[in-house]
Formats: sequence, structure tokens, C-alpha cells
Amino acid sequence: ASMPLPPSMSLREPAVLAQDEVAWKSFELALIPATTMLVGGMYPIILSRPPAPRITYALQHLAAGILLCAVAQELMPTLSAASTPNQMYALIVGFSLAVVLMVTLQHVLGDHDEDEGSSDDEEEGQALLEHHISDDLQHPPPPPLSRAPP
Repeated sequence: ASMPLPPSMSLREPAVLAQDEVAWKSFELALIPATTMLVGGMYPIILSRPPAPRITYALQHLAAGILLCAVAQELMPTLSAASTPNQMYALIVGFSLAVVLMVTLQHVLGDHDEDEGSSDDEEEGQALLEHHISDDLQHPPPPPLSRAPP
């Protein structure tokens, strides 16, 4: 006696979309990362400072999680198609070893952020950047030379 599937899990034919519907759906989906990149790129320009370290770390961890999710999604069809347990174990062990290698390399090579300058260096760099920006605004570059016809 098998139980019927709930409506959300029913087996149905995949939707077939027209070519213009596919193009529009692709455009809609492409707007999400494009808008995110635009807003993220404008953040330091509008606020004249980089994001706080906690925000940077949180975004880096989010990106790493998304990457791991994408890798897992690529491995799932291979895992389900594995005909022997040895093939499944090989995939799991290979993925695990790659993660261990990445963590080991980070530990051996050290954290990149520890080597960066102190807050005094950052303040000096910010002051230098502001000086160059104000200098560029006060003294714009000369117009390009026009070429005489031969």
C-alpha cells in the first residue's frame, strides 16, 4: 500500500517555455547578481570608506557557502549514479581531502589579513587618497591633442 504523493511533490511534465520567455527569464535572473554587484561596488564610493571587517568576513563566508553548495550540486548526480560503494567512497574521500588541503594551506601560509598594515597605515592611505582626489579636482588634466589630418 503506497501512499500518494503530496501535491507539491507530484510528478508532472516540465514546463516548456517559448524562446522569448526563456530569454526574459534569463534576463530576470541575471539582474539579481548584476544589481548586487552594482550596489556592492558603489558602497565604498558612496560612504568613502570600505565596509566594516565583520561585513567583509560575513560576505566572504556567504560566498564560500554558495561555492560549496554549487560543488555539492555538481557532485550529487555523480553520487546518485555511482554503481558501487567504492565509487561513492572515492567521491566523498576526494572532496574531503580537497577541503582538508585548503584548510591546511591556509594554516601553513598564514592568514592574509594579519600581514596588512595597522590602522595608522590605513589612515595615512586614506589621507593620501583624499589629497590626490582633491588635487585632481583642482587641476584637471589637459585636453587630448587633436590630430591634424594628413
